[in-house]
Amino acid sequence: MEIRKANLNDALGVAKVQVDSWKTTYENIVPNEYLEQMTYENRAIKWKDILSGQDVFVAEHKGEIIGFSNAGEERTGKYPVICNLYP
Repeated sequence: MEIRKANLNDALGVAKVQVDSWKTTYENIVPNEYLEQMTYENRAIKWKDILSGQDVFVAEHKGEIIGFSNAGEERTGKYPVICNLYP
């Protein structure tokens, strides 16, 4: 297994991992309508945008992306600061 910084060519591989994991992990938790609209193609478009502006790392095994990580500043402003929750 190799861990490396992702590039724009990795968008589809990252999208596949995301879609597959969401559809198995969040079944019966997230509405099925939402999960059904998640496709490799539409998520790859979003990942190309993310990859062009943020650091993303992928785990790759025999040329196939099997995992990824993405982190950054909170983007929506809608979530509480964790230190305010746990004094």
